[in-house]
Amino acid sequence: MYIAARRTHAHRLIRTRNRLLNVTTALVIAISGLGGALTTIFTSTVYAASTINITNLSELRSAIENQANGQTWVIGPGTYGLTPFTDLTAGCPSSCQKGWYFPITASNITIDGIGDPTIYGNSYTANGNWATQDLIAIFGNNVTINGLTLMPKIEPNKTIEVIGNNVTIKNTVIKPNTLVSPSQLANLTDPTEAQWGGSIYYNGAGDTQTLDNVTIDNGGISYHAAAAGVHLSFSNVTLNYATNTDWINSYRYSNHFDNPAGSTVSGMPKVVYDVSGTLGNINDVLANTQNGDTIDLESGLTTHQQITLTKTVTLNGNGYAISPDFTKTDNSNNSALGIQANGITVNNLIENGANGTNLHGINVYDANGVNLNNVTVENNNHTGLNVDGSKVTVDNLTTAHDGWDGVDVDKAGAVLTIHGTSHQNEVSPDSETPLDEPGA
Repeated sequence: MYIAARRTHAHRLIRTRNRLLNVTTALVIAISGLGGALTTIFTSTVYAASTINITNLSELRSAIENQANGQTWVIGPGTYGLTPFTDLTAGCPSSCQKGWYFPITASNITIDGIGDPTIYGNSYTANGNWATQDLIAIFGNNVTINGLTLMPKIEPNKTIEVIGNNVTIKNTVIKPNTLVSPSQLANLTDPTEAQWGGSIYYNGAGDTQTLDNVTIDNGGISYHAAAAGVHLSFSNVTLNYATNTDWINSYRYSNHFDNPAGSTVSGMPKVVYDVSGTLGNINDVLANTQNGDTIDLESGLTTHQQITLTKTVTLNGNGYAISPDFTKTDNSNNSALGIQANGITVNNLIENGANGTNLHGINVYDANGVNLNNVTVENNNHTGLNVDGSKVTVDNLTTAHDGWDGVDVDKAGAVLTIHGTSHQNEVSPDSETPLDEPGA
């Protein structure tokens, strides 16, 4: 028996400035004997990986133009202001278009940011056809984005749109575009759009989609249009809102799939609302909070009506004070802070009722599992902490100079559990004063 092997059309590895081209090798083995001849062709394709080091905008644009399967891009520190490509086509076959800012059409690409590089849109294009809507559009499969700060184009929309399968975005921050000039922002027809950080938008994306250690400021996540059977994995994903613009505060993340068959979500984003006197956003935040959210005070608040918590939230005072400057109108507006849902936690808060009239400090009404940690209530005409038919646990509670009582635990089923040290410094408590109840 005679065996002969010969190599035909063997393509060498060809290195260009930014990539290694694919290698295709065919091995032809001719076997004679055994009453005849048999020729077998073995063909293999090897995708040659390469590492692209990017240190400036020109190199980033070149990497986008010359992208190939299997590459790793390492983007160094700095800011990279992208404008649309006029000669790159993406979106095929459904909608072939030009004018994309950052299309990723190759597969198995890893983009690593070193030293917190920031990529942002640096020219104005109105939201119109598909290519004008995204900062980054991921068409390739098995793409990883790691360690970047991203800001949307000037008229923001989708900061990242994911069309490909098995995409991972990790250790990444998305936030509003603060690097463009005021003259560029003047093109916006709605000035509030300047506060929008944009969204991560899953559009027909399938298989497993992963977000890990991702923070989005004044933006959101939309996954209702993902492919049927998609598995979304969220780990340490936070949506931060610091605005008084309702359409931004209410965007949050999807709560359903258009194609739910087999689709799952593991883990959910944490939603945090920053509240301050400068933003004047407490009422809008209260209208948009959902169970599990966090409200962070970033300054003291002077309030003109009761702050009423009706969802299971965490309120972090961060050592700041809520100072009511209003008069009781009825039992739904009779305290600086009204707690009316189970499982609410309040941390490190001061309530100072010196400028309020006929108010309690904190009124917990018909709520269980409420926790108050390192809370001070003082200078209220009525009771400092009113536990009304509720179960409340306090840890390091201070009351001072409240007109009726420092703490009043009343009505059937009311329980107060005290941990740590509780300080009460009332001048003339009156335990016989009638109890106010919201809704009574």
